[in-house]
Amino acid sequence: MTDASADRKPRRLWMLWPLAIVALAATVWSLAWVWLSRETTARLDAAQAAVGRGGYALTWGSRRVGGFPFRLAVTLTDARFASPTGRAVSAPRVEAEAVAYRPDRWVATLPAGLTIERP
Repeated sequence: MTDASADRKPRRLWMLWPLAIVALAATVWSLAWVWLSRETTARLDAAQAAVGRGGYALTWGSRRVGGFPFRLAVTLTDARFASPTGRAVSAPRVEAEAVAYRPDRWVATLPAGLTIERP
């Protein structure tokens, strides 16, 4: 008499668990990055509106958010911040970035320089 359990192949489903965990982690991280990038654009728009309510003007020509998967990189072209008195600061290009796991620390550069305008 043979044992039925001895004839069965051993289950190897446990070998797929590490792959499933990595795939799940990559999916969650990707979704979190997309949420962070949308939150960044929403906060930029909110800052622009808040500054506008105070009488100041914050404008830019184009905005690009990138840096996937580990950074948030924002590039603004033709950025300008102007006060109601006529004073303004403008830059042809503003590049700012933060690591995705610490979005409260930003580093900004002005690779093309800064222009200060007086009335």
